[in-house]
This record gives sequence, C-alpha cells and structure tokens, in this order.
Amino acid sequence: MNAGISEDQIIKVALRKILQDDFTEIKEELRLLRQEVTDLINNTRQNELLTMDELCAVLKLSRPSVNKLIHEKKKIKPVQLLDQDFRFKRSDVDEMIRNSYKEV
Repeated sequence: MNAGISEDQIIKVALRKILQDDFTEIKEELRLLRQEVTDLINNTRQNELLTMDELCAVLKLSRPSVNKLIHEKKKIKPVQLLDQDFRFKRSDVDEMIRNSYKEV
C-alpha cells in the first residue's frame, strides 16, 4: 500500500482527474461547435438576398433614399430577378455600410 494514502483517496483523486479531463474535452467541443454555428450563420447571411423593403429596414431609410443610393450614387448594385423585382446581396449591403464609415 502507498505510504499514508488510502485506497479511497487514490480512487477520489483518479475520479477527479477523469472528470476534469472530461470537462476540458467537453469545453473544447462546445467551443468548436459554437464556431461552426457562427460560421454557418455568417455564410448563410452573406448569401442572403434582401427585398427592397428588407433593405430599407436594414438601412433604416425610406424607399426614395434607397433608390437614390442605387441609381444616383451607385452605392449598391441590385440583382434584377424580374422586370422591377430587385434583390440585394447581404454581403454587398454589409460592405457598403463598412465603406461608409469615415475616419474622424
């Protein structure tokens, strides 16, 4: 027998180590899953097509203001599906917003 250490103490230390290793492994798996979910959301979001009403809501602008961004300022390019049925790529909208910030 080990000097002064009971069998119960050895078992408790071993179980604590196993539980700690399991906890560490579970934490890492959760971290990886969170990253995968974030990547999926970002990829889905980037490929998303917005309607004119959705674009107005995202930019918090009126339809005439958004039309001005499209036709006069050429800030955002629509994807034309049918005659007047425009869609806007979320990635283009996000890029336009990023490029709109001016450094002070």
